[in-house]
Amino acid sequence: MSYEEMSAQQLSVTGTWKIDTVAETGPEKGKSKVLLIESGGGIIGEWGTTLFTGSRDGRKVSLRARSEGTAAELTLTLTSAESMSGTLVQTFVGHGRSFTIRQLTMERKSSEAPTSLVARGEPFDEIASRRQRGVTMKTLAVKPSDSPKGPRFVIPDRKNVSTTDDGIISDMCNWVVSGIFGALTEEIFVPMAPCNPSANGGGYYLFGSTGPGSRMIFTTTIYYPWEDVSGYSCESREYNFTFSLTETSYFKTLISFIKSIKGNPCFGWLPGISDLITTITDFYNEYGDFAIIGGFNTNTGSLTFYCVCTNAQTGQAILSNSVIETLLSIVAVLTGNDSYSEQAGNPIYDSYSLARNDMLYYPCNTPLIFMYIVGTMPVQFN
Repeated sequence: MSYEEMSAQQLSVTGTWKIDTVAETGPEKGKSKVLLIESGGGIIGEWGTTLFTGSRDGRKVSLRARSEGTAAELTLTLTSAESMSGTLVQTFVGHGRSFTIRQLTMERKSSEAPTSLVARGEPFDEIASRRQRGVTMKTLAVKPSDSPKGPRFVIPDRKNVSTTDDGIISDMCNWVVSGIFGALTEEIFVPMAPCNPSANGGGYYLFGSTGPGSRMIFTTTIYYPWEDVSGYSCESREYNFTFSLTETSYFKTLISFIKSIKGNPCFGWLPGISDLITTITDFYNEYGDFAIIGGFNTNTGSLTFYCVCTNAQTGQAILSNSVIETLLSIVAVLTGNDSYSEQAGNPIYDSYSLARNDMLYYPCNTPLIFMYIVGTMPVQFN
C-alpha cells in the first residue's frame, strides 16, 4: 500500500527517528536520535535530555517541550510513512525576545516502541489532542505560573493624571503604551494607531479599532473596559465583540511589504520569508481574502486566535498550516500561555469576561489585547 493510500489511522510515529536541523547559518549538529511513542491520540518523545509531548492530527504532527529555560515547538508533516519535515521554533521561556527558527527533517530508523520512555508513565489522556466542533484547542509547552492570577495591569493614581474624562483616558493610553507593549509584546508588535482613544460600548479602544493600521503585520490595539458600576465593585461582566473584514484587499501591498523586510534584523524572529510569501499567496489564490488575529484576555489569561475568512472550513485549513502555526506559537510564548483556542468565519462573534470600574483609586480594570498577525484585508474590531 502506498503512502497516499494509507489512511490517517494506519499511520503512527512510534519508533526511533533521526533528526537533521538547518538554521539560517547552515546545518546544526546536536542530539540526532528522537524516541517517540504515540498512543490514544497523544505523543511523548525524548530528544537527548528533553522530553516532548504532543499530538497528531492526520499527517500533521505537533511536538512541544520546555527544558533548561527554553521552549521548543516542532510543527511537522508526515511526507511519507517513514519521514517528516517542518520547522522548530525555540525561545527563552518567559522572555520571547530571541527566537531561533530551524528547518528540520526526520527519517524513521525503527518502528519498534522505545522502552526508555515507558518508565516515565506519561498520562496519554492528558496529552491527547483536545478538539471540539467549532472551536479548536491546542496545547503548547509554555506553562503559566502556579501563583494565583492578580490584576496584570493597573491604572495610575489620580494625582498623576488629568482630572477630566478625556484627559484621564489619554494619560491612561500613554501609560499603557509603556506598560503593556514593553512587558507583553517584547517590541514584536507595534500599535495599530497612535494614542487616540475612542469610546465603544463599555470601554475604549486605545490604539484604533481597525487592523492592521500602522504596518502590514504584527500590530495591536487594546480595549480598556471603563464604565461605572455600583459601589466600589470591580466585578466582571461579559463584553461581546464582532470581528469582520472591511474595506478592500491589499494582497499585493502585503507581499511587497514582506519582501521588503527580508534581512531586516527587526524581523529576524520570523520564520522563512519565502515560505511565508508562498503560504499567503497560496491561501489568497485558493480562498480569497483572509486575516489572522488574536485576542488575549488579561482578566482570565485566555488566548484565542481567529481566522476571519469565508467559512470555518477555510479558516481551519489556514490555521493548520505549519508556517501559520509557527507564528501562532510565537505569540503564545509572548503571552505565556500553554494553550489557545481557534475560531474561523466572517463575521466572527465572541465574548470576553472583563473586570471594569471607573474609579482611579480602585485599579482592577483588565484590558483586552487584540493583535493583527497577518492578512490580506483589514479587520474591524467592534
